[in-house]
Amino acid sequence: MKLNDLMSNISYHHIDGDGDCIINAMTHDSRKVEKGGAFIAIKGYTVDGHDYIEQAIEGGAGVVFYNAAIEVPLTSGVTYVALENTEQQLPDIASKFYQNPSERMTMIGVTGTNGKTSIALMLESMLKALKERTAVIGTIENHILDAVYPTQNTTPDALTLNAFLAKAADAEVSQCLMEVSSHALKLDRVRHVQYDYAIFTNLTEDHLDFHPDFEDYFNTKSLLFQRAQKGVMINLEDSYGRRLVDEGRFSVPLLTYGLHDDADIYAEDVVYSARGTSCRIVTPKGVIDSFIAIPGDIYVLNTLACVSTLYAMGCELDAIELAITAIKPVRGRLETIEVPKEHTVIVDFAHTPDALENVLNVVRKFTDGKMITVFGCGGDRDRKKRPIMGEIAYRLSDTIVVTSDNPRTEVPEAIINDIMAGIPGTLAEGKIMHRIVDRRKAIAKALAIACPGDTVVIAGKGHETYQIIGRVRHHFDDAEEVRKYYDA
Repeated sequence: MKLNDLMSNISYHHIDGDGDCIINAMTHDSRKVEKGGAFIAIKGYTVDGHDYIEQAIEGGAGVVFYNAAIEVPLTSGVTYVALENTEQQLPDIASKFYQNPSERMTMIGVTGTNGKTSIALMLESMLKALKERTAVIGTIENHILDAVYPTQNTTPDALTLNAFLAKAADAEVSQCLMEVSSHALKLDRVRHVQYDYAIFTNLTEDHLDFHPDFEDYFNTKSLLFQRAQKGVMINLEDSYGRRLVDEGRFSVPLLTYGLHDDADIYAEDVVYSARGTSCRIVTPKGVIDSFIAIPGDIYVLNTLACVSTLYAMGCELDAIELAITAIKPVRGRLETIEVPKEHTVIVDFAHTPDALENVLNVVRKFTDGKMITVFGCGGDRDRKKRPIMGEIAYRLSDTIVVTSDNPRTEVPEAIINDIMAGIPGTLAEGKIMHRIVDRRKAIAKALAIACPGDTVVIAGKGHETYQIIGRVRHHFDDAEEVRKYYDA
């Protein structure tokens, strides 16, 4: 694409160099510059891309975008584009360069505090069962058809996002399932993404280290529904879902889902087991008898979100019934780890108060013996939720093992002290508590004390394969630690 064509309708201060030069690639990582490509210098939280312009040019960059307020020395043969703010204008440039790729497929956005990953991956499985060509953008990994790509953020930056969508469109993907974080909405990373459908899961305590207050968190999440062009699906079991409905923050058809008959699509005759959940799903066009191969009402709600989406897209009930049979457990989400003992071990990503409470309530329904919960809280994140999670774990578990999650730059013992503020100094009769900073030892302790009929819940990290201590990522996988314990 010619630089002048790219910059048409995008404001800039001035261009030094050849406005008719061809840009064949674009990046904001100086290490990934292609010869003849463009480098966009972004001033981030910890790194300023303007410090790497020279490195980008040495790597072959033919065009450099930079902030006009920063003085940049000019190199002969390189074209420079001065912008007001490269970070804020990145979505405009990325979408234009990749020719608005979201318009070439059906975009389904999923937002909320919990459930985004599960719904996106469940819906992917269901659509694949219906022979659709799918892509997923999310927390665990990104998919284009059967190809898997690593992910860094729940929702990537605008340049990475548009490049991925362009690749998906070139692969003739028909539906793209996308987790949409509040960060992406607040920072405008998804400005030019054309969403056809939007799903709301729930809203609970999280990310208040980023949002000034909960109202801002809610208002930011609601932006997705104002952008949906064909339909919205909202969880009526959540008070903020009801608020979205009551305030009508959208202008397209609405489908509500829930566990009661005041929702448009709801479940009845629900029977839970450790194997999964059977229920009847009631829709405006009839009833679907279903078995969901993941236990708990959380996954009933997630399935209802998926069913509502397929229904909104015009799928017939027999097709939806077939699609439900394709749902498989999601890695790190109520994942049962096979162990050579007569107790159950479950790994889950629950790292917010609401998620932890939901998981423990689900597990309690099929636990005959005692429930042992291993958990911690992340460092450099919202501190207010720590004692809340301590209280929840204490109230719903028989034994709790308080440990480290990703302490980051905080002292692990200090994080545990914050959690302990929610736990009584004198434990109630029958309650047991262990405080073990080392997560590996904490998991081993929980497994060692588990008896037949007990369930061990290891919460907080789920699918993650690392632990961040200081600023360093160390390999650590909860499920792997469980398997190692029994192999020893």
